[in-house]
Amino acid sequence: MTVNYSRLKKLVPPALLVFIGLSLGAVGTASAATVAPTVPANLRLVSATSTTLTMSWNASSSSAGIKYYTIYKNGVKIATTTNLSYTNTGLKSLTSYRYNVSATANDRRLTTSAQSANLMAQTEALPPSGLLATTISDTQVALAWTASPDNSRIAGYFVYRNGVQIAAVTTTASVATTTYTDTTVTASTAYTYTVRSWWGTSSFSAASNTISVTTPSPATPPIPVTTCVDIATPGNYVLANDLAATTGTTCVSIHDTTNVSFDCANHSVLSNLSQVLSIKNVTTFSLTNCYFSTQDSTPGDLVFGADIAGTSGGTMQNNTFTGQMLMQSSDNTKLTIKNNTFTNASYQQQRGTHIYFGFNTVNWANYSGAGLINMAYGSFNTIDTNILDGHGGWINNQTFYGMDDGILLQNEDSAVVSTNTMANFYDCGIETLGLITNSTIRDNTIGNATQCGIGGWYYNSWRSNTVTNNKVDNTYYMLKFSRVYGLQPGEQFVYFDNNTFTGNVLTNGTSPDTMSSWFDMYSSPDVPTSSIVAVNNRFTSNNFEKALMAPFLNPGSMIVDGGGNICGAFNGVSSGHLVCN
Repeated sequence: MTVNYSRLKKLVPPALLVFIGLSLGAVGTASAATVAPTVPANLRLVSATSTTLTMSWNASSSSAGIKYYTIYKNGVKIATTTNLSYTNTGLKSLTSYRYNVSATANDRRLTTSAQSANLMAQTEALPPSGLLATTISDTQVALAWTASPDNSRIAGYFVYRNGVQIAAVTTTASVATTTYTDTTVTASTAYTYTVRSWWGTSSFSAASNTISVTTPSPATPPIPVTTCVDIATPGNYVLANDLAATTGTTCVSIHDTTNVSFDCANHSVLSNLSQVLSIKNVTTFSLTNCYFSTQDSTPGDLVFGADIAGTSGGTMQNNTFTGQMLMQSSDNTKLTIKNNTFTNASYQQQRGTHIYFGFNTVNWANYSGAGLINMAYGSFNTIDTNILDGHGGWINNQTFYGMDDGILLQNEDSAVVSTNTMANFYDCGIETLGLITNSTIRDNTIGNATQCGIGGWYYNSWRSNTVTNNKVDNTYYMLKFSRVYGLQPGEQFVYFDNNTFTGNVLTNGTSPDTMSSWFDMYSSPDVPTSSIVAVNNRFTSNNFEKALMAPFLNPGSMIVDGGGNICGAFNGVSSGHLVCN
């Protein structure tokens, strides 16, 4: 369209001319209306997980180009993108969704295409978890796992060995089937296993955790034992009758060998007030179903009745040890001591690594010793879910009797002391000596320990330890830490730093000075103040018992208040550093 502006100036008023000029100019420069873009084609599922669906489509075309694509889920717009793919996150597992996509042109009107054909897509089921081997033999591997949260909506589980499916285990909504036994294994062979949830015809979830197992060599016939024995060769030994040693001899001695299984079949092994068991320099052994006794019942006596030294990969399970017996353990690694009973007996360990002492019952009724469980100069050791009774206490605050401590740790790194129940000690439930680092003391229940629930003072240094959710009842102090004795050779500083105390609870505190806990790192006159590092110890949500005074803190600056602590009135030293609710 051509406009003669010179002629218009003569015929039209200026204001109207401006309006006409602008209008005509706009019409003259406008692009033609854009034809709607082509509909996105081939909308397809690329991948799925239990919470995401990823889809893609072919590009649309338009004379003005494509500005963006709009994604719809179940008819509702959920996103736009300039890409040719999209991942929808935060979805429910094993759920179907309908998707469509439209294209929008890059013109002023944002001309939009019709929606694509439907894409019906389903998220995967959640995988099972906690896969483990419950039995491993030369002929079979028994597996167990935790059911998928979608168990009620799946058909079952696929079991894979070395990446190849070997079984399909069906399950029901009411009863989850979460076990399988592989009976096609070969002896002395390594395998890996995983499990996946399975639904529909052949759909399956992501894999569970992977476990690796090695089947043992073919089982050998048991070797019967009828007399006290010295074992230095591999084998499967089974006690055929009760045994009794002569004076001064060790009835069962296993040494300098590997792959030994010794099963007492619930028979007894007795000594005459002397050592009854010795296991030294053995790799991979098991000791089960034995009753060991030194036959000493004299109050106050102590017999070094069992000696375990220089072993690796051993298991001691379902045994009883009694008779004023001290079991000594030294220089062992990966030793498991589980489900045993120590009656008038205790356990003492030095230089152990990866030792598991758990689910045992330990008590001693007529002996005053350092502790029922003693671990020293080791690392990565665990004391877990034991029941301890020291039969100890004080008479009129003057005369002590029974066991000093339940658990005694000395110069240990990365120890875990958890979920133990212990009572009746004349000192502490858990006491530490020397330097303790990177260790955790949690969820223990401690009662009737005269001095403290948890504490340490002899050559005491603590660094980066965690004390959490312990319950302490009927003791002087819930926590008691100080320093007794000067610097040891090679020791430049005394530390109490970067420790965490959270969620610990004291009930029925009995301290004569009414203090709920005691922290005094300046207590030793033999340690210069300049050699003491006491900082950054965080106290959070501890219940120091409102009826008692707040913890004694020296220096008060050693702590960081994490909030939520319950305690009574302040004393001069702790004031200003711990907030009591």
